Amino acid sequence: MGCPNACPIDSSEEAKRLDEALKEEPPTSLLTKKFYILLALVFIFVFVFVFFGVKLIYPEKAITYPTIEYNGFLFEQVGGLWHTTWVNNGQTYRISLRYNPKETEDVPIFGTITETFNQHDIYISFDPTADSSEFKYTALANAELSLSLVKAFGKNPIAACIKNETIACENRPIVNCETSNKSVIIVAANGDPAVLMKDNCIILKGAELDILKSTDKLLYTWYRIMHPVSIPLEEFIEIAAENQ
Repeated sequence: MGCPNACPIDSSEEAKRLDEALKEEPPTSLLTKKFYILLALVFIFVFVFVFFGVKLIYPEKAITYPTIEYNGFLFEQVGGLWHTTWVNNGQTYRISLRYNPKETEDVPIFGTITETFNQHDIYISFDPTADSSEFKYTALANAELSLSLVKAFGKNPIAACIKNETIACENRPIVNCETSNKSVIIVAANGDPAVLMKDNCIILKGAELDILKSTDKLLYTWYRIMHPVSIPLEEFIEIAAENQ
Protein backbone atom coordinates (compact mmCIF):
# COMPACT_ATOMS: atom_id res chain seq x y z
CA MET A 1 0.00 0.00 0.00
CA GLY A 2 1.32 3.41 -0.95
CA CYS A 3 2.01 6.25 1.48
CA PRO A 4 -0.67 8.98 1.21
CA ASN A 5 1.55 11.76 2.63
CA ALA A 6 5.18 10.75 3.22
CA CYS A 7 6.78 7.34 3.47
CA PRO A 8 9.14 6.49 6.33
CA ILE A 9 12.86 6.34 5.62
CA ASP A 10 13.95 2.72 5.50
CA SER A 11 17.71 3.04 5.35
CA SER A 12 20.48 5.23 6.67
CA GLU A 13 21.79 5.63 3.11
CA GLU A 14 18.60 7.21 1.98
CA ALA A 15 18.42 9.42 5.06
CA LYS A 16 21.89 10.76 4.32
CA ARG A 17 20.95 11.59 0.73
CA LEU A 18 17.86 13.41 1.97
CA ASP A 19 19.87 15.54 4.47
CA GLU A 20 22.30 16.54 1.75
CA ALA A 21 19.46 17.45 -0.56
CA LEU A 22 17.91 19.68 2.09
CA LYS A 23 21.22 21.50 2.63
CA GLU A 24 21.63 22.33 -1.01
CA GLU A 25 20.47 25.85 -2.12
CA PRO A 26 17.68 25.95 -4.67
CA PRO A 27 18.90 26.74 -8.19
CA THR A 28 17.40 30.22 -8.03
CA SER A 29 18.86 31.26 -4.62
CA LEU A 30 21.95 32.95 -6.11
CA LEU A 31 19.86 35.01 -8.50
CA THR A 32 17.55 35.95 -5.64
CA LYS A 33 20.48 37.08 -3.51
CA LYS A 34 21.84 39.24 -6.36
CA PHE A 35 18.39 40.76 -6.81
CA TYR A 36 18.16 41.76 -3.15
CA ILE A 37 21.64 43.26 -3.23
CA LEU A 38 20.75 45.30 -6.31
CA LEU A 39 17.49 46.43 -4.70
CA ALA A 40 19.35 47.53 -1.57
CA LEU A 41 21.79 49.56 -3.67
CA VAL A 42 18.88 51.26 -5.43
CA PHE A 43 17.32 52.21 -2.09
CA ILE A 44 20.64 53.58 -0.82
CA PHE A 45 21.02 55.68 -3.99
CA VAL A 46 17.49 57.08 -3.64
CA PHE A 47 18.13 57.89 0.04
CA VAL A 48 21.39 59.72 -0.75
CA PHE A 49 19.71 61.67 -3.57
CA VAL A 50 16.73 62.74 -1.48
CA PHE A 51 18.76 63.94 1.52
CA PHE A 52 21.83 65.31 -0.24
CA GLY A 53 21.18 65.70 -3.94
CA VAL A 54 18.04 67.76 -3.49
CA LYS A 55 19.90 70.16 -1.18
CA LEU A 56 22.56 70.63 -3.85
CA ILE A 57 19.95 71.34 -6.52
CA TYR A 58 17.78 73.46 -4.23
CA PRO A 59 20.13 74.94 -1.59
CA GLU A 60 18.55 76.36 1.55
CA LYS A 61 18.11 80.12 1.46
CA ALA A 62 19.58 82.15 4.29
CA ILE A 63 16.97 83.77 6.53
CA THR A 64 16.76 87.50 5.90
CA TYR A 65 15.00 90.06 8.07
CA PRO A 66 13.59 93.50 7.19
CA THR A 67 16.15 96.24 7.73
CA ILE A 68 16.24 100.03 7.53
CA GLU A 69 18.98 102.62 7.97
CA TYR A 70 18.27 105.76 9.98
CA ASN A 71 20.78 108.48 10.79
CA GLY A 72 23.67 106.05 10.53
CA PHE A 73 21.99 103.32 12.61
CA LEU A 74 21.07 99.99 11.04
CA PHE A 75 17.80 98.54 12.32
CA GLU A 76 16.74 94.90 11.87
CA GLN A 77 13.28 93.55 12.62
CA VAL A 78 13.37 90.23 14.44
CA GLY A 79 10.56 88.71 16.50
CA GLY A 80 8.28 91.72 16.12
CA LEU A 81 10.87 94.18 17.50
CA TRP A 82 13.35 96.53 15.83
CA HIS A 83 16.93 96.04 16.99
CA THR A 84 20.04 98.19 16.65
CA THR A 85 23.30 98.79 18.50
CA TRP A 86 24.06 101.97 20.41
CA VAL A 87 27.38 102.99 21.93
CA ASN A 88 27.68 105.18 25.01
CA ASN A 89 31.00 105.90 26.74
CA GLY A 90 32.63 102.99 24.94
CA GLN A 91 29.91 100.55 26.02
CA THR A 92 27.82 98.87 23.32
CA TYR A 93 24.13 98.28 23.98
CA ARG A 94 21.50 96.34 22.07
CA ILE A 95 18.36 98.47 21.68
CA SER A 96 15.08 96.61 21.06
CA LEU A 97 11.89 98.64 20.55
CA ARG A 98 8.53 97.89 18.97
CA TYR A 99 8.71 100.65 16.36
CA ASN A 100 11.58 101.84 14.21
CA PRO A 101 12.37 105.59 14.08
CA LYS A 102 10.59 106.16 10.74
CA GLU A 103 7.38 104.81 12.24
CA THR A 104 7.53 107.38 15.06
CA GLU A 105 8.35 110.45 12.98
CA ASP A 106 4.74 111.68 13.03
CA VAL A 107 4.59 111.66 16.86
CA PRO A 108 4.91 115.32 17.96
CA ILE A 109 6.93 116.47 20.94
CA PHE A 110 5.54 119.51 22.74
CA GLY A 111 7.43 121.63 25.29
CA THR A 112 10.76 121.06 27.00
CA ILE A 113 12.06 119.71 30.28
CA THR A 114 14.55 121.28 32.65
CA GLU A 115 17.66 119.85 34.29
CA THR A 116 15.59 119.02 37.35
CA PHE A 117 14.30 116.04 35.37
CA ASN A 118 17.74 114.47 35.13
CA GLN A 119 17.74 112.57 38.42
CA HIS A 120 18.74 109.01 39.26
CA ASP A 121 15.22 108.04 40.37
CA ILE A 122 12.58 108.41 37.67
CA TYR A 123 8.96 107.76 38.64
CA ILE A 124 6.80 106.09 36.00
CA SER A 125 3.27 106.98 37.00
CA PHE A 126 -0.23 106.18 35.73
CA ASP A 127 -3.86 106.95 36.49
CA PRO A 128 -5.36 104.03 38.46
CA THR A 129 -8.90 105.24 37.70
CA ALA A 130 -8.42 105.13 33.92
CA ASP A 131 -10.39 102.67 31.80
CA SER A 132 -9.18 99.16 32.59
CA SER A 133 -8.71 98.45 28.86
CA GLU A 134 -5.75 100.86 28.93
CA PHE A 135 -3.78 99.01 31.60
CA LYS A 136 -2.19 96.34 29.39
CA TYR A 137 -0.85 99.04 27.04
CA THR A 138 0.32 101.09 30.01
CA ALA A 139 2.20 98.03 31.26
CA LEU A 140 3.89 97.53 27.85
CA ALA A 141 5.02 101.15 27.77
CA ASN A 142 6.29 100.93 31.35
CA ALA A 143 8.32 97.83 30.45
CA GLU A 144 10.00 99.47 27.43
CA LEU A 145 10.76 102.60 29.40
CA SER A 146 12.14 100.76 32.40
CA LEU A 147 14.41 98.50 30.34
CA SER A 148 16.10 101.42 28.59
CA LEU A 149 16.28 103.56 31.72
CA VAL A 150 18.09 100.81 33.62
CA LYS A 151 20.21 99.20 30.92
CA ALA A 152 21.37 102.15 28.83
CA PHE A 153 20.94 105.22 31.03
CA GLY A 154 21.71 103.84 34.48
CA LYS A 155 18.50 105.23 35.99
CA ASN A 156 16.27 103.74 38.67
CA PRO A 157 12.63 103.53 37.48
CA ILE A 158 10.02 103.50 40.24
CA ALA A 159 6.41 102.47 39.61
CA ALA A 160 3.99 105.11 40.92
CA CYS A 161 0.41 106.39 40.72
CA ILE A 162 -0.78 109.91 40.02
CA LYS A 163 -3.38 109.58 42.79
CA ASN A 164 -4.25 107.18 45.60
CA GLU A 165 -7.78 106.01 44.85
CA THR A 166 -7.43 102.23 44.45
CA ILE A 167 -5.99 99.31 46.39
CA ALA A 168 -3.26 98.95 43.74
CA CYS A 169 -1.85 102.34 44.78
CA GLU A 170 -1.96 101.89 48.56
CA ASN A 171 1.74 101.06 48.81
CA ARG A 172 2.99 103.02 45.80
CA PRO A 173 4.43 106.55 45.69
CA ILE A 174 1.92 109.18 44.59
CA VAL A 175 3.69 111.32 42.01
CA ASN A 176 2.29 113.60 39.31
CA CYS A 177 3.25 116.73 37.40
CA GLU A 178 2.54 118.88 40.45
CA THR A 179 5.05 116.94 42.55
CA SER A 180 8.19 119.03 42.95
CA ASN A 181 11.80 117.85 42.98
CA LYS A 182 10.99 114.50 41.34
CA SER A 183 11.43 113.34 37.75
CA VAL A 184 8.17 111.80 36.59
CA ILE A 185 6.90 110.19 33.39
CA ILE A 186 3.13 109.77 33.22
CA VAL A 187 1.87 107.08 30.85
CA ALA A 188 -1.66 107.78 29.57
CA ALA A 189 -2.78 105.14 27.06
CA ASN A 190 -5.43 107.31 25.41
CA GLY A 191 -5.82 110.07 22.83
CA ASP A 192 -3.56 110.81 19.88
CA PRO A 193 0.13 109.84 20.20
CA ALA A 194 2.19 112.71 21.60
CA VAL A 195 5.01 113.52 24.00
CA LEU A 196 4.34 116.43 26.38
CA MET A 197 7.17 117.97 28.39
CA LYS A 198 7.20 120.59 31.09
CA ASP A 199 9.79 121.21 33.81
CA ASN A 200 10.32 117.88 35.63
CA CYS A 201 7.35 116.08 34.05
CA ILE A 202 6.80 114.13 30.81
CA ILE A 203 3.40 112.84 29.68
CA LEU A 204 3.21 110.09 27.06
CA LYS A 205 -0.10 109.78 25.24
CA GLY A 206 -1.53 107.36 22.67
CA ALA A 207 -4.45 104.94 22.43
CA GLU A 208 -3.64 101.22 22.56
CA LEU A 209 -0.31 100.45 20.81
CA ASP A 210 0.12 104.12 19.86
CA ILE A 211 1.32 104.66 23.43
CA LEU A 212 4.39 102.65 22.42
CA LYS A 213 4.97 104.96 19.46
CA SER A 214 5.16 107.87 21.87
CA THR A 215 7.36 105.88 24.23
CA ASP A 216 9.75 104.91 21.44
CA LYS A 217 9.86 108.47 20.10
CA LEU A 218 10.98 109.70 23.52
CA LEU A 219 13.61 106.95 23.80
CA TYR A 220 14.97 107.53 20.28
CA THR A 221 15.31 111.20 21.19
CA TRP A 222 17.22 110.33 24.36
CA TYR A 223 19.42 107.90 22.43
CA ARG A 224 20.11 110.80 20.00
CA ILE A 225 19.05 108.60 17.12
CA MET A 226 16.33 111.15 16.37
CA HIS A 227 16.61 114.92 16.66
CA PRO A 228 13.03 116.22 16.61
CA VAL A 229 12.14 119.88 16.84
CA SER A 230 10.05 120.54 19.92
CA ILE A 231 6.74 122.36 19.47
CA PRO A 232 5.75 124.96 22.11
CA LEU A 233 3.47 123.37 24.70
CA GLU A 234 0.94 126.17 24.19
CA GLU A 235 0.15 124.77 20.75
CA PHE A 236 -0.86 121.45 22.27
CA ILE A 237 -3.11 123.26 24.73
CA GLU A 238 -4.74 125.11 21.84
CA ILE A 239 -5.21 121.89 19.85
CA ALA A 240 -6.70 120.12 22.86
CA ALA A 241 -9.10 123.04 23.45
CA GLU A 242 -10.24 122.95 19.81
CA ASN A 243 -10.97 119.23 20.00
CA GLN A 244 -13.13 119.49 23.11
